[in-house]
Amino acid sequence: MNDLPDPGAFARLLRLLVSRGVHKAGIIGSLTICVRAEPRRRIVFSKFVDPSGRAGFNASFPRDRWAEEYYEPFRAELDRRALSYQETRHNGQLALEFAFGRDAGGAYVVAKTLFEDVFHVRFHQDCVGFFRNVVLRNTPRLTGVHAPDEGWG
Repeated sequence: MNDLPDPGAFARLLRLLVSRGVHKAGIIGSLTICVRAEPRRRIVFSKFVDPSGRAGFNASFPRDRWAEEYYEPFRAELDRRALSYQETRHNGQLALEFAFGRDAGGAYVVAKTLFEDVFHVRFHQDCVGFFRNVVLRNTPRLTGVHAPDEGWG
């Protein structure tokens, strides 16, 4: 469990996801940001490596049963703020998808909007992050990332 005391902590978690998240044989590193007291209220960031070898992250907010009451208010708030997303359908289920690349600032705005304006919790006090399929140090054969410090502007 990782606390999110400030925007920098959130950005560091995303950077760790990109540099140390596994991306091999169908195993993908992810970072779940959730409400500490109610982990089902969440958004999941997933690592990707594009065909050129550049790594980044996406996010998804599926219209699961638990999210039904939040889905439309979140979409309306994204539209009101003119934040970029794509509505997709996977196995018959709608989801809001976000393609961030390495834009930690854009990811921060989307996450803070969801938690503070839709879930009505304090992002930096009430939320935490959990990694899945992330290694302790960069191992290029697992992460697909050979230069983890390059490309962060």
